[in-house]
Amino acid sequence: MTFYNAKPLKSLIVAKTVYHQLYEQYGKESGLEASKLACEEFPVAQAVDLNGDSGLTCQYWSKYGNKGEGGFETLRVKAGTYGPSFEQVR
Repeated sequence: MTFYNAKPLKSLIVAKTVYHQLYEQYGKESGLEASKLACEEFPVAQAVDLNGDSGLTCQYWSKYGNKGEGGFETLRVKAGTYGPSFEQVR
């Protein structure tokens, strides 16, 4: 038997998973309707450096957005160890 440890260098971002995570994190809890969540059109799947920026973005409506006047906040989609993660764009 040969034993070895391998670390993944890339992670796979799957569009359906991103949409689901966005709804779970920013829609479901805050009671936002689906029309207040948006993502640019994603490829079905995309390989991205692990914990790296995918270059893709999503948005959600926030009463604190647009300098406190209400508006959309932009999120950068990153490839995490356990799936997609979101990072606020400032």
